[in-house]
Amino acid sequence: MTTPSKALYTLVGHEGGVNSVSYCTSGEKPYLVSGSDDFTVKVWDYQTKNCLATLEGHQDYISSVLFHPDLPIIVSTSEDNTVKIWNALTFKLETTLEYSLDRPWCCGAVKEVSIVALGYDEGTVVVKLGSDYPMADFSNGKIVAAKGSQLMTYNVKILQSEELSKGEKIHVTFKELGNADMYVQGLRFNANGQSFAIFGESDYAIYNSRSFKSAGYGVGSELVWSKGDLFGVKLDNSIKIIKRDQDLGAFKLGYRIDAIFGGDYLAVRSDDSIAFFDWETQAVIRRIEIAPRDVLWSEDGTKVALLSDEGIYILNCNKKAINEYLSQGEYSGEGLESAFELENELTEIVSYNLTIG
Repeated sequence: MTTPSKALYTLVGHEGGVNSVSYCTSGEKPYLVSGSDDFTVKVWDYQTKNCLATLEGHQDYISSVLFHPDLPIIVSTSEDNTVKIWNALTFKLETTLEYSLDRPWCCGAVKEVSIVALGYDEGTVVVKLGSDYPMADFSNGKIVAAKGSQLMTYNVKILQSEELSKGEKIHVTFKELGNADMYVQGLRFNANGQSFAIFGESDYAIYNSRSFKSAGYGVGSELVWSKGDLFGVKLDNSIKIIKRDQDLGAFKLGYRIDAIFGGDYLAVRSDDSIAFFDWETQAVIRRIEIAPRDVLWSEDGTKVALLSDEGIYILNCNKKAINEYLSQGEYSGEGLESAFELENELTEIVSYNLTIG
């Protein structure tokens, strides 16, 4: 004879019927999400019984909700014919999907696969979100990778003892380092490979690459390294420069910052341009009207590659002219015209990375 189940407690807050409930299955946070006829989605801490956030934006009954098992997102479907993707860390709306298939009634996801299935009155849609591959960086024969909040490492030098043929696929087994206190959205080694940084939605952490012990942390949504002992952290609309453990202060820009890139000079991408800044003085070196996906420096710092969706631009960097410009102490808002010179333009599209000599 089975014992009848009974309610442990009741979470009160919706003003209409609750149609769907989904638990956060990552095991890190005791959260659940609920969708209601009151047009809202609510996020709850089921241990404290508190409502953490009310997600508003749908214009009709909520038909289903989902905490994605891997990605930091919440999915909600509504009889207003839309699907909304919410950030599970900040609870902000990321995007709205609408496929003209009438009302969406349900959504589902599979662990370790970055896809979401949506069921409509008139069909089913499968949407891919992000990548199934971990993000990784490489330095001094060591790979550090992150997937979700899990950190992993692999020593490439082990392959030197193996007989490998050209073009052979290598299957490696990563060593687990444990879980970070964030959903990792970026990972970068510093120039000498002795440290690496991870960063998430609003904070970062730095680790020693040999011992993997914590070497620092702070607030910021992106972190990039200089060739020396400086690094920059992206805040809302400013960039903070830090030298070892010393905060050198932040400088604000009069436009929205899309991304930042490290190297010999700090590069800041906006909607339609990239600007290079001197790390020490924060003076503008040069502003170029292209918005690349990545910025990569040669080892000696004499060349830089701008990777865009249209192709690759190889620029010569005139260090002598830049140093003379900086020594004057008077800087232009557009920088120095002769700081960079176009050497070559390639039409190939690079998917991942590039090394230039």
